[in-house]
Amino acid sequence: MGPEPSDTDRAARFPQAATACGTAPRRTAPGTAADGARAFTDRFECADLGPVLLAHCGFTAMDSWCTPALPLGDDPERFYLMWVTGGSARFTRADRTSTVNPGDWLLFDSSHPYKFTGTGDRPFSTTTLHVPRGAFPLPARRLDGLLGRRLSGDRGLGAVLGGFLRDTGAESGACGSADLERLGSTALDLSAAFLARLLDARPPLPRTVRADALLRRIDAFIELNLGDPRLTPGSIAAAHNLSPRALYLLFERRTETVAARVRRRRLEHCRDDLVHPGHHERPLWAIAAHWGFTDVGVFSRAFRARYGMSPRDYRRAHGTPGPDPTG
Repeated sequence: MGPEPSDTDRAARFPQAATACGTAPRRTAPGTAADGARAFTDRFECADLGPVLLAHCGFTAMDSWCTPALPLGDDPERFYLMWVTGGSARFTRADRTSTVNPGDWLLFDSSHPYKFTGTGDRPFSTTTLHVPRGAFPLPARRLDGLLGRRLSGDRGLGAVLGGFLRDTGAESGACGSADLERLGSTALDLSAAFLARLLDARPPLPRTVRADALLRRIDAFIELNLGDPRLTPGSIAAAHNLSPRALYLLFERRTETVAARVRRRRLEHCRDDLVHPGHHERPLWAIAAHWGFTDVGVFSRAFRARYGMSPRDYRRAHGTPGPDPTG
């Protein structure tokens, strides 16, 4: 960890972070300005998802605007679908002004002037999906009617989309390029479905989009909570506002049940730890407990059933002997 950045350093980072987060055009141009005294960027993370870009930004304060002087040749022609995750801001476009708060969505684009002003004392944070203007399977003229409006996202597709983007951002670093492409396509389809619902339109989207997005959210939730022994089908269903029956039906799309997935991923992590040189002194019971097994006997039987030998024998077979499981 380095020293805390100064206000000058934070201000200097603003143009790049604002560009990536959708609060400034792709290139600096006459008429585009940011008040550096107020534009302090604390967090900036970006994930390239193939057809779309996902950006997470946090600002201690922000005041930026884009004027009509931006040359047409510098316009990246993108829609920005922004989800507010903290703080509040006022967005002004043409004769429309909207105030957005946590949980709200805002759609704007790179082709029209606007002004963004942070309000209140709390840091302003966002998750923004950058979408090429022609990528949505929706009429651009109809989408223009949503520009600059506060879009509620506390339930339904808005809530599902927000959760999906949050989980995607958290797990994107562990994904390969093919998986990132698939996540980007799902993000695009799901965001189009969200906007289509607001327009009362029916774009040509697969019926499975919402189920696939929800399954990916559940997968990410499982991975983040494998070490918690309270992770059960019931707790997973409750965390996603589903009934146990609905969760069971959702997993019928898979070749394993949700309980089987949790058990398999726990065992795979235990297997990896058993052969990891950094864990060769770690007792077997400690490895099992770390991944959510509360009974070493249950763990040993499940491990033998999956890998054909006991955890101790597996460790020995791979050249990393360790202490007795009860040690």
